[in-house]
Amino acid sequence: MASDSNCSAGGLRVYRVRKIFRLEDGSLVGFAGDLAEGMKLVDWLDDGGDMETRPGINNIHGLVVRPSGRIVLYEGGVQINPRKPNYLALGTGIYSDGGDVQRRERD
Repeated sequence: MASDSNCSAGGLRVYRVRKIFRLEDGSLVGFAGDLAEGMKLVDWLDDGGDMETRPGINNIHGLVVRPSGRIVLYEGGVQINPRKPNYLALGTGIYSDGGDVQRRERD
């Protein structure tokens, strides 16, 4: 898993941040989008990811790679279990699962 470390506001790079984290169970979590919501996802997953305590997460694109190799995506707070691609790329505005790049519509 790889990421950039840019955090921007209004199209300008403001500071550097960490976007990939290893959970206690060995999973890797990465995200693109709103930093505060991304950290909510990381904290929630590190606390066990109980669906009853899921925080409001709407403005991120998250990726979890479990030690088993299972891949889980979080798009706007919704869990998506994709087919197992050879590679996967995501970010604010773009998603690819090894096929064609798809652009997301922005609100």
